[in-house]
Amino acid sequence: MRLNKRTKLLILAACTIIVITILVPVIGKIGNSKFAYELVNYLRGYSVVIDNQSDYDIVSIETGIETSSTLGESTEGLTKDTFEQMIKSKETKRITPNLSLSGRVGSVYLKYIDSRGNTTIKTVCSYTESLSGHSKVIITNSNVKVEEKCY
Repeated sequence: MRLNKRTKLLILAACTIIVITILVPVIGKIGNSKFAYELVNYLRGYSVVIDNQSDYDIVSIETGIETSSTLGESTEGLTKDTFEQMIKSKETKRITPNLSLSGRVGSVYLKYIDSRGNTTIKTVCSYTESLSGHSKVIITNSNVKVEEKCY
């Protein structure tokens, strides 16, 4: 059976109303910037923002996975990744380490060396099951602050 133009137009209008009725609440929820931000961070891989507020350049950065072995010993660096670019003083960079998690859970550490030769190791994600989310590392002359939101 062929439909005339008017029937096709009515069907299109009805479908449009149904889709809008369903999508408006969903879009409203996604439109909430916090929800959308968290969803995007969960779906993309794990990343670290390094904010170097110190007076020294960061010359070497290593990230890696720490897990507990069956004997309860820490096994640092099961997988690790090196960021090859220098982060100059007062510069901020986002890195996405190429890591893989074997087993159910782990944590992510960051090890960096500054231009004085000082080495610092800090846990930047204390618990992860899926290596997703992000951490922000703020490096100053006197300390390192970590804000983590990892899953």
